Amino acid sequence: MNGKNEIKHSGIIYKKEQDSLLVKLSETLNCSTCSLKSSCDSNRLKNDIFKIDTIGNGFFQGQKVELVITKKQVFLSVFWAYIFPLFLLVASVSILSILFTELVSGLLSLSVLCLYLLILYLARKKLDKKFSLKLNGL
Repeated sequence: MNGKNEIKHSGIIYKKEQDSLLVKLSETLNCSTCSLKSSCDSNRLKNDIFKIDTIGNGFFQGQKVELVITKKQVFLSVFWAYIFPLFLLVASVSILSILFTELVSGLLSLSVLCLYLLILYLARKKLDKKFSLKLNGL
């Protein structure tokens, strides 16, 4: 895949489990000299640990790796996690406020949002496959 369509972060395999790897993102070299490092979101990422499902891949604990995800996958995950629920909430409040009082329509709209989040939670295994990170050895 084209490098322009991918987002890459380097990391280290923190722990190797039977069928997965825990990868801790490492701070990039450029961060230490950057004047915007205090407000940059990548500083938050350096403490994140990602679980990557693997089967017989030959990776080992302490190995430097690169996590890769496509920009399309990032956009879709942001859409389903933030944008769609916002539209769902606004639409349900708009429609239900015609039929019910403000209090009832607000509570029903929150119920619709909770139902959506429950559906996302129940579909997490299927979504994990769709939004999976690729792992490249360095």
